[in-house]
Amino acid sequence: MACAAPVSASTEGVLRAQLANGIAARIYTADYLAARTIIDSGRGVIPVDGGSLRVITSVEDPLIINKGDGSFHPIPTDLVFECLEAIDYPRLGLSIELYILPYPRAEALSSSAVGSRIFLSPQMLDITEQGAAYMIAHEIGHVFQYQNLPVGGIDWQEYEMLRGILDDERFSDNAAHAYRPREVFAEDFRVLFGGPDAFYGGRIENPELSSPAGVSGLREFCLALTEREAPAPSVASIESYPNPFNPQTELRIGFRPDFSFGTGGVSVRIYDVRGALVRNLYDGRPGADLRIVWDGRDQEGREVASSTYFGVVETGGAMTTTKLLLIK
Repeated sequence: MACAAPVSASTEGVLRAQLANGIAARIYTADYLAARTIIDSGRGVIPVDGGSLRVITSVEDPLIINKGDGSFHPIPTDLVFECLEAIDYPRLGLSIELYILPYPRAEALSSSAVGSRIFLSPQMLDITEQGAAYMIAHEIGHVFQYQNLPVGGIDWQEYEMLRGILDDERFSDNAAHAYRPREVFAEDFRVLFGGPDAFYGGRIENPELSSPAGVSGLREFCLALTEREAPAPSVASIESYPNPFNPQTELRIGFRPDFSFGTGGVSVRIYDVRGALVRNLYDGRPGADLRIVWDGRDQEGREVASSTYFGVVETGGAMTTTKLLLIK
């Protein structure tokens, strides 16, 4: 399939392209990488900028469980371009290095993204257009997150709340693959912006989470990440005492010296680990720092169960969060 993107070959087998959606790609083809592979006893090394990749060059290697048809099938270069062009996110502004691997890596058999680098592993059978689109859109989602949604920042906290993945016991980097927050985001990006072939019926890897296509405000949140220069700085801080607590805790909210008391709107709310609102504690324009007691009850006055909760202060378009642990 011919690629409509402007492409130039600076080195034979290394392609450069600037796509209409804002992806600037430097692509290392499978033939180029195969020609550079140094093979020794069924394993190999591919020199790359800044290091090397250890690869498996024989399907008989014990790490290859599924032998497929007995050979490795790199993703065709034209199909890679087609999948990149199908990413339907305006003004992405991503610069990537993409390696179409002729052999799987010894340390990571599947495709992955590290920073701005994407490594596309070969398949054991010819890959379908849908399979390639799924894989590439997912990895582009990782690069997008690295660049626009750093873990731990204010925007990331808002994303976790919006997506309902605040429970650290279920959703963490040490959890099963589908429960790692970064993987949830990459899947969300694939469904929302990967194009028709990557949509996959709106389904994601995690069987418990709803389709991102049905999460109110999620698409708009993702689009806004590249439309603003930086998240609004928080003018508030929040801490609680005691914490853990039973039956009540005091939320202590302080404001920066430049906060305009009496004019700036402030809300203080409690959310559960699913991101659901538990209690609205304050909405107003404070005249001083706030001290608010939460008695461990929900909006209807019912006692809530022992669990992790989140106290959230929103003001001036920014959000500050603290974790609360209720133990009975």
